[in-house]
Amino acid sequence: MPLTSFVGREREVAGLRELLRRSRLVTLTGPGGVGKTRLVIEAVRRRGTRSSADAVFVDLGAVSEDTAVPAAVAASLGLSAAGPGAAGAALTEWLGQRRVLLVLDNCEHVVRACAALAAGLLGRCPGLRVVATSRASLGVPGEAVWTLAPLNLDESRRLFLARAREARAAVDFGPGEDEAVLAICGRLEGIPLALELAAAQLAVLSPAEIVPLLADRLVDDLRRLAPARQHTLRASIEWSFDLLEPVERTAFARLSVLTGAFGRDAASQVAGADVSSLAALAAKSMVYVIEGAIRTRYRLLDMLRAYGLERLREAGEETSVREHHLAWWVARAEAVCGRGTRPGSTEGFEQLCEDIDDLRSALRFAAERNPATGLRLMASTRELWYRMAQAEGLERCLRFLALCPESGADRAYALLAAGRLAITVQDHALADRVLAEALSLAACSESPGIEPLARFLLGVSLFLSARLDEAELELARAAELYGALSDRCGSGRSSATLGVVAFFRSDWQAATDMLERALATLTAEDDQWGEGLCHTYLGLSAREAGRFDAAERHLLRAMERLAPVRDVAILGIALAAYGALELPRAPRRALVLAAAAAARDGAGGRYAPRAQADIDRVRADATRTLGAEKATDAWEQGSRLLFAQAAALALARRSRQEPPRPGGLTRREHEIVDLVAAGLTNAQVAQRLQLSPRTVENHVAHALAKLGARNRTELAARLAGSDLSSG
Repeated sequence: MPLTSFVGREREVAGLRELLRRSRLVTLTGPGGVGKTRLVIEAVRRRGTRSSADAVFVDLGAVSEDTAVPAAVAASLGLSAAGPGAAGAALTEWLGQRRVLLVLDNCEHVVRACAALAAGLLGRCPGLRVVATSRASLGVPGEAVWTLAPLNLDESRRLFLARAREARAAVDFGPGEDEAVLAICGRLEGIPLALELAAAQLAVLSPAEIVPLLADRLVDDLRRLAPARQHTLRASIEWSFDLLEPVERTAFARLSVLTGAFGRDAASQVAGADVSSLAALAAKSMVYVIEGAIRTRYRLLDMLRAYGLERLREAGEETSVREHHLAWWVARAEAVCGRGTRPGSTEGFEQLCEDIDDLRSALRFAAERNPATGLRLMASTRELWYRMAQAEGLERCLRFLALCPESGADRAYALLAAGRLAITVQDHALADRVLAEALSLAACSESPGIEPLARFLLGVSLFLSARLDEAELELARAAELYGALSDRCGSGRSSATLGVVAFFRSDWQAATDMLERALATLTAEDDQWGEGLCHTYLGLSAREAGRFDAAERHLLRAMERLAPVRDVAILGIALAAYGALELPRAPRRALVLAAAAAARDGAGGRYAPRAQADIDRVRADATRTLGAEKATDAWEQGSRLLFAQAAALALARRSRQEPPRPGGLTRREHEIVDLVAAGLTNAQVAQRLQLSPRTVENHVAHALAKLGARNRTELAARLAGSDLSSG
């Protein structure tokens, strides 16, 4: 939501709302800085509670390629699609019969892709309405176009004064200064962005001091051949730039290589902008501040960034700054992800995911000027592409591999990245080919991690393409190699996947035994994804064996571990299975969870038959129980949930019920005993829960007494025997 007040435009807001009621596609056009985005936001906000349509806002300003538009829209809905075609299909399925108002903001640079997407979705989704902002219309049949004019003089004055009071709270203009204010507004011709930039300077200048500076700039600007309003806006940007201190000008120009929002670290490392420079630029409206719960981020508006790039080129610095930006990305990615089995820092990885648009910018430069470094960067960010944009990551990997045919560790790890991404889009032939090449490079590489990861991924590809015997051989070899490297996470994941293979052979006991051993290892390593994988298939195995309480416990634990790590592979399976358990006691809740799980088609591929059978059965049985109308409503509710939101819904039910724990254990005792049963030592439990070893020792002693167990082995056995009816 905007942090500043909305000023004027009452007629335009009313007109746009009326147009949106009459037309399914409305495009708001006008010059840059005229306030198109802000007007749409205000019109949508004023719809009130009477509108039954959900509003979805998609900022396309950072999208630089036509092919990325469907994926950007899908991502705004929480869908992670495997490519443009898959994204379009996922959007069509998600929108379906829903009533949705889709706002496509900043379309001008990808107008053809926006036009094609809007036309296609409107033709297939009867409840959809689209409003676009662009400097040119989309050209789609049936499109209603509203061209937004600049503010009139009175509205300009009101906006300028409102922003002036934000820049200098005690501002109180007298008659003489009001004349200067009117002169500023007249010269800036009602362009809101220009007015806001000028108002920001009131922190250090009076209106009378601003007028001649602005006038001088306009005299030069009027000699240019561009339209007058573009002159005015550019003049205000140039004028604001000229008022910066030299160090601020340098920082601003260098910041222009950063795409989208960025943090203080990027500003400092790439542009040399410290906190004081950022504060000065923000105070002068050259940088916008995005307040966050954890960290503050910053952004340059597109037109300001474009201007900054011009100045950077004029100074002859663009290539060197972009090289520095690329090198910073490599160092950052390798520090967070390294080349191990998983990222080393959860917080650092989340920040990488937030900055994916800036990563794309670095990779575009690398493809043109430094492909070898781009290949290295793709190798280091393979986990990010797996969780965020599988098909795009695969395409980029293949492009850099083609540009860099030389053998070496970078190529091997990029091949591993391509193999994993090929698996997610179910191109197993491609996966087999690139993983085979990675294995051939492993033989002559000094990096010992290549072969076990290649064999693990090859085992996954074989397993998913129903070649179970071959898969077992590769996974067993991967586990052996990881063991030789003392990589407990890698060996645990390999062993867990062998347990999954046993599950698909319908050998529930073998699956349970292997998964429990793997779980102990992965829990000790605090590998959330690996734990989630184990708990999911332990839950499925327990359900097949008729141990429904244990199944519920494992599935809920799977959700707890998988939801925070942006999983797109296993969490939906756990949701579907848990929905099937909920069906007899809460059919509506079961249907909501199944609908949320069904959205995975846009987030990583089709389900295996068992998981799809859970979804289909829940939908059919719940519809018979609830009736068609209530079932449709529940399904639509669930379809709007992200995986993490659906997991939170399931977990909230458990926390409200809080049934008795076995043996009268307290919540903390139960938590500690769970970890003990998973194979952790007291010291490991203490480190995991941030307790002292003595506190853990006391809790274990109390649990032993309550459950009548003599040692830790009996404690785990008694706990398992209770079937943990606590759920």
